Amino acid sequence: KGKNLMGEINKILATGVLNLKDIAIELNDPVAEGGKQSVHIQTSSFRFEMGLEEFRAFSATVLDGCSTLRSNKKLPL
Repeated sequence: KGKNLMGEINKILATGVLNLKDIAIELNDPVAEGGKQSVHIQTSSFRFEMGLEEFRAFSATVLDGCSTLRSNKKLPL
C-alpha cells in the first residue's frame, strides 16, 4: 500500500493511457477512521475524486454510453 496526502491507496483498479498520459484508477482507504473509501481517477495533470458509490454509478454510466456508441456506430463489442 502506498501513502498519499488524501489517504492510503488500497488497490490500483486500472491503468491505461488517455491523451498520451498515463492514467490510474485507485481505490483509497479513508483518511480518518470510520470514513468512507474513495476512488481517484488521475493523471500527472489532473485528479478526479469520488466516493465508492458515486464511482459505481459513474462507471455504469460510462459502460452504458460505450455500449450505445458502439451500437449506433455499428462497432464490434
